Amino acid sequence: MYKKLLKVKVLIGQLIYKKLVNILLCEARVKFFRKLLLIPAAVSISVPVAADINFGKENSNLKQHQIVQEVKSDGYLISEANPESRIEDSDSLEITVTGTRNEKFVDDVPASIKVIDIQDAKIKGASELKDVLRYETGVSVEEIKKGGYAPGAASEGNVNIRGLDKNRVLFLQDGIRLPSDFGDSLSYKYGRGDYVDFNTLKSVEILKGPGSTLYGSDALGGILSYRSIEAKDLLEAGESFSVEIPINYTGYNAGKNGAIKIAAQDESSGFSAIGVFSILDSSETKPKDFESRDEWINTVDKDGQTFYINAEKELDETKKIGIIFEKLNRNSEIKRGAKAIAYENSRTLVYSQKNRDLEVEKDKLVISYEYKNGEVDKIINSFTAKAYLQNSKIDDTWDDKLVSRGTPQHRVSDYQLKDDAFGVDLQFGKDLNGNKLTWGIDFSNSNNEYLQNRDTTTLSSGVVTPDNKKRVPDSETKRLGLYVQDEVTLGDIDFTAGLRFDSYDVSISRDNLFNNYCSVGGTMTCSVGELETSSVTPKLGAIYDVNDNVSLYGQYSKGFRAPTWGELNYVQNNLAMRYQILSNPDLKAEKSDSFEIGLRGNSDRNQFRLATFYNT
Repeated sequence: MYKKLLKVKVLIGQLIYKKLVNILLCEARVKFFRKLLLIPAAVSISVPVAADINFGKENSNLKQHQIVQEVKSDGYLISEANPESRIEDSDSLEITVTGTRNEKFVDDVPASIKVIDIQDAKIKGASELKDVLRYETGVSVEEIKKGGYAPGAASEGNVNIRGLDKNRVLFLQDGIRLPSDFGDSLSYKYGRGDYVDFNTLKSVEILKGPGSTLYGSDALGGILSYRSIEAKDLLEAGESFSVEIPINYTGYNAGKNGAIKIAAQDESSGFSAIGVFSILDSSETKPKDFESRDEWINTVDKDGQTFYINAEKELDETKKIGIIFEKLNRNSEIKRGAKAIAYENSRTLVYSQKNRDLEVEKDKLVISYEYKNGEVDKIINSFTAKAYLQNSKIDDTWDDKLVSRGTPQHRVSDYQLKDDAFGVDLQFGKDLNGNKLTWGIDFSNSNNEYLQNRDTTTLSSGVVTPDNKKRVPDSETKRLGLYVQDEVTLGDIDFTAGLRFDSYDVSISRDNLFNNYCSVGGTMTCSVGELETSSVTPKLGAIYDVNDNVSLYGQYSKGFRAPTWGELNYVQNNLAMRYQILSNPDLKAEKSDSFEIGLRGNSDRNQFRLATFYNT
């Protein structure tokens, strides 16, 4: 009886709330204000490496099985007490897809997962990853300041989750992996922060701890998963058309960030679509004015544009098809201060100009098919098929003026990093005798190139000397994964168990440009290699409800990360400076074992989260 009263109370409260908002705001477009009123006050406290603790205000203490029977695709929830009513989703009912590959409430997953709503007032209008993850316990974004050409901003997106970072954290967007972090021990450092425009997102999910059982290699320390915006995220129930024009200004970098978002749907035909066009313009932080500031301080100017469209067509009540197209561009111009350059000059190279132009491009096309039918007599209850193309390129140009051993020169170096990928993902689901089974197969193929084109002009004679080279052979990476997962309730405990097999293959293609550089014109032995490896990664988790407000969970999961194409075969020769970096084709895959136990509590007004983990 107590539970039923709570359900009715929630329904009545939601209805009264919606009526009050409509009256107070004169039925105007109040989507933003509704979300603003629902934002909980939250404080996070982090115990480094060993534990995550989170305390926050909550709007409801009801868990999924107490008030919800089904998650509707339009973002509303159906109540068991009144199936015809709607309960609008809020922060107290965070839904994750990353945790189990199915829509599920965060508190019903035996792992540490955080879902960040991009519309949250704390991060609304963010253009950099460090702004989105600023308040998240156990997660940080590290700035890259090393090297004479480093931009000195956090946009590169090196995310650290519980002490692991770079390619030990898997980046996904709608289940599609973003290109790997690429870098070496010098200044050639390219992260993944510029591959995503936050104006095209509806949420960011962070899985803390290994996620290889569902997603394969690289999910050794955790997963950062972006979810793209859909038409239903802008449209209220019953609306057919909506336009939003968010404009934001960030003081610390003079950042201007604007977009136009247009969403439309036709319920009779089942068609819906959203289009986004956004622009970005910002400058790096400068200190207070002082004498000769412009000669000492670097300037960093950044701009970009994104075009995005996401369209869906419902074929009937159980099936729909979709298409996503995205074209993204980011450009950063870095100019070094003249006196700062002079201060850093060495005996052999004396610079008078160090400029850098870094351009990032990404084109993506995704075609999807989705089937959902909850009838028990069906062979499968759900099926999702996804095929995609994703081509990305980084064009990094260094424009230098210098004196080398007494000879004035103008040197322009163009570094080009390419990642062209395609893949397919098939996922099946079946509810069978109390077991929620999920299984599937995913395959991806990535082709990578890294090329340097350099022209050095001797200013006294006008002679141009080309110097083109490859430090890494052209590479192809194939990933194949087979996975299965079962969710079942036994007594008072909810269990989640999973198992995945991964096959990972890196093959190379050596051309004359690489061979000549690697062997120093044929005078040295050049050792590079290919990789074939596989891994089996299990996972087992459980949740026990101590009472209606407190639950205890535990999890064991195994992580897996194979070395990337660049880590295997990168070569650096600089005989003039008397050093070399040799490749290591004998690198082996990394694996981890992670144990985690946690305690969660909810009351009418507050929540707490405690997680302690051991990862080796």
